[in-house]
Amino acid sequence: MNVGKSTPKALRLLSKSSARAYRSHPIRAASQCSAPGPSNPPHERPHFPCVDAHAARESRIITSRSSSSSASTLSGPEPPYARPNPTTYKIYRHQSPLPLVYTDPLPAFDIAYETWGTLSPRKDNVILLHTGLSASSHAASTDLNPADGWWEKFIGPGKALDTNQFFIICTNVLGGCYGSTGPSSIDAATGEPYATRFPVLSIFDMVRAQFCLLDHLGIDALYASVGSSMGAMQSLAAGWLYPERVGKVVSISGTARSSPSAIAMRFAQRSVLMADPNWKKGFYYDGLPPHTGMKLARQIATITYRSGPEWDLRFGRKLRKLPDDAATPPDRPRTPALCPDFQIETYLDHQGEEFCLKYDANSLIYISKAMDLFDMTGPALAELRLASLAPRAGPPPLPPSLSAHPSSPAHSQYHHLLSHSKSHPPPPNPPLHLPELADGLRPLANTPVLILGVQSDILFPVEQQREVADALRITGNQMVSYYELGGVWGHDTFLIVSASQEDVQSAVHNAHEVFKAGVWSRAPASTRATVLSNLARDLEERVPELAKLETAQTGRAVREMKAQLGRLPEWLDYYAAVLRTHNAYVAPTQGQLLNYVQRIPLGVVAQITPFNHPLLIAVKKIAPALAAGNSVIVKPSELAPMSVLEFAEMAVAAGVPAGVLQVLPGYGRTVGKSLVSDPVIKKVDITAGTDTGREIGKIVGGNLAHYTAELGGKAPIVVFGDADVESAVNGAAFACFVASGQTCVSGTRLLVQDAIYDEFMDGFMHKVESITRRMGDPMNPKSTMGTVISLRQLERIQGMVQRGVGTVLAGGRRMAGPSPLDGYDLSQGAFFPPTVITDVPTEDDLWREEIFGPVVVVKRFSSEQEGIDLANGCKYGLGAGVWTQDLSKAHRVSALIQAGLVWVNAHHRNDPSSPWGGMKESGIGRENGLEAFEAYTQSKSTIVNIATAEDTRNAQDWFADDGDAEKRYG
Repeated sequence: MNVGKSTPKALRLLSKSSARAYRSHPIRAASQCSAPGPSNPPHERPHFPCVDAHAARESRIITSRSSSSSASTLSGPEPPYARPNPTTYKIYRHQSPLPLVYTDPLPAFDIAYETWGTLSPRKDNVILLHTGLSASSHAASTDLNPADGWWEKFIGPGKALDTNQFFIICTNVLGGCYGSTGPSSIDAATGEPYATRFPVLSIFDMVRAQFCLLDHLGIDALYASVGSSMGAMQSLAAGWLYPERVGKVVSISGTARSSPSAIAMRFAQRSVLMADPNWKKGFYYDGLPPHTGMKLARQIATITYRSGPEWDLRFGRKLRKLPDDAATPPDRPRTPALCPDFQIETYLDHQGEEFCLKYDANSLIYISKAMDLFDMTGPALAELRLASLAPRAGPPPLPPSLSAHPSSPAHSQYHHLLSHSKSHPPPPNPPLHLPELADGLRPLANTPVLILGVQSDILFPVEQQREVADALRITGNQMVSYYELGGVWGHDTFLIVSASQEDVQSAVHNAHEVFKAGVWSRAPASTRATVLSNLARDLEERVPELAKLETAQTGRAVREMKAQLGRLPEWLDYYAAVLRTHNAYVAPTQGQLLNYVQRIPLGVVAQITPFNHPLLIAVKKIAPALAAGNSVIVKPSELAPMSVLEFAEMAVAAGVPAGVLQVLPGYGRTVGKSLVSDPVIKKVDITAGTDTGREIGKIVGGNLAHYTAELGGKAPIVVFGDADVESAVNGAAFACFVASGQTCVSGTRLLVQDAIYDEFMDGFMHKVESITRRMGDPMNPKSTMGTVISLRQLERIQGMVQRGVGTVLAGGRRMAGPSPLDGYDLSQGAFFPPTVITDVPTEDDLWREEIFGPVVVVKRFSSEQEGIDLANGCKYGLGAGVWTQDLSKAHRVSALIQAGLVWVNAHHRNDPSSPWGGMKESGIGRENGLEAFEAYTQSKSTIVNIATAEDTRNAQDWFADDGDAEKRYG
């Protein structure tokens, strides 16, 4: 169905005239607004460009409509440029009645939708993505519509919603105006838009309509129902209505019960909209749309979507830039304007202008009302006469204690189930409605649910996400994962996208201003040490929570992440100790001179961190940089940014001044390149592949900035014939397969001496089988190994292994089916087993290139020198392992191996005091230890002449009259 065919010529003209004008100058009215200056006659009527802009907009709309050859009541919901091109999405027309919660059935309806990825033959890889209030179905770019979607950075090959693995469907909700049936659609009974004759909807009605689409597509079950904001309401409603058809539920920044404060905020938006004279009780489609009310409604909404701390960081109390013809004389303060004067005012004005003609006013009214009506407590659902379909094995009964008042002692039986964080302990008196919410959510008792809350959200405060998790746990659901995100971005945190060029420039500017201000760079070393120690203690308390977040981001086993993150406070404590003990020194000089040498911070430094150890590597870099007094900007991996963002918030809470540590999410080729190219950046510290390191090195060198780069690796494990075999087997397995082989020091070349080769390989293959058998849900503490980072990476690994080079002794193919450990469906993740290959030529890529996966190539050797030569036969030189009980051999061989890190009878041991870095093509510079601290500083010599004035006159007058006298030069 082409919903654009009935659009009249007048509105098509509007799309080419006023739309173009407004998109070209979105904040023109604000930027020209000024109060009367000193040159104005004293009684001249003031000029208000912001008001004039409103009148001009209305005039253009009137002119555009009147120029049409025919005005029609079939003119459509809003100016046509507000709608996505109807040829870029699909339409499903449902011809039979749809039952509605509050009114008679809707006779028929359309649902607009878009898809990404490929539907599997079994149709079991489907994710239904639910939208927020005003979003269209265009969540990401497609071949038909290459424009970025509202979740562009999350949908695509290798991204969070991986289209190599999943088939993703996103619809425009029932009641919307972007292709689905809503108030602006034509009522077949009248031939006119429904307007406010459209039936009042519920969130459940929207979900039922979506499942009609799934039925049409022959999709019996969803892998997951995912939504943010209003979409989070829909995801919960979907799991509740169809528990047997929804495999998992993901609820982000949502609620299961609209709060009075959220209802009040949305009521204010509807009130200003309905007060617009052009609204005409919803029957405005043959006249002017209520653009003024829509602009004001959007401004109110924007305030609820963001947060005060974010705006303080972005705008502060900065005023807009005045036009050249409105400059204030230097001898008087700037004349305030009654139109937008502060930057925050111009921002809100721009948001309103951008939205007021893009969305149908009636759709906003109907959908926001559906959000207000949403209430999943038991009594509310019973009143609506809603029933969940075929609950899984029947929902379990609630604990008897829930019949008591929530604040009564009886509720101590479930108080341990309540969600909390360090900054938000569990409430002593849970919400009064919590038992009723648990009662309502019982159909979800057997459904895995992931809930994300945002601590700065004022629209849906984080307490509302917590109470959903609490209610689900009270039902007996053991598969509830709950995370709170820090950050200052408010409700719209879930829409965070890659930082822009302007964001990078702003971050660098802010960091430089903070550095110059000296609040951190010139703070006493003892002050910086105390802050780092405080941050270490906070980090210790957050380890369990952050470990789960790291696992959710990377797929690595949670047991690995807990062990790894548990050690991170050591780095903060170490550099706090360095600050308390590291002294300036006096350098020896000739003559009566005193030279005291200090280490001073460099300035603004940039750090680029990878996905494999998101927080570990970030903290390893951040700790010495902050200790030295620098301002730090981190660009984390786009695949795993959340824990680094969370750590930055913790740093501020521990006392790091705002602007000293900033995190810029985004892609390396855009955000990373822009960041390292800025000449204000005085040092770049990266962990990346060797090719990336070379490219960045060229840029950094051009700016004469400092550079540290930890790059690729291909670590050899050399096992000599006198090694303890059992220890060597265990150590080699750890070296090869920890982190699913995704470390730069992963033992990817296993060299075993002839004398113990057979015995070693028997033990090693047994260990490989044991690891493989115990791979399961990464969140299971008993799972031995998690996934690789993405299916794209899995396909790369599998492609290298399956070229037919060498003999594959174990692994080599993607894992599928239920895990023997816990029944977890390994098909749902990028699980690749420990893989062992022999008989690989040393010229092949399997031997020479970094695989970054759980793949090891095994080769036997005879003499000590052959083992050393094989170990060094590679362009990389980051890490290596030597296994022997001969102490002399251990020292002799480790001295000859070309690597920055050599472990003897161990592997992957890391300590804040031990330098970490590579030789050859594995990088430049070192992390850890005093080397890292001093690399974030520069020395400054202050040379003081301590001679008397007389001696100075005699010794330093180079051009004295007695020129023959011997003088010191230099």
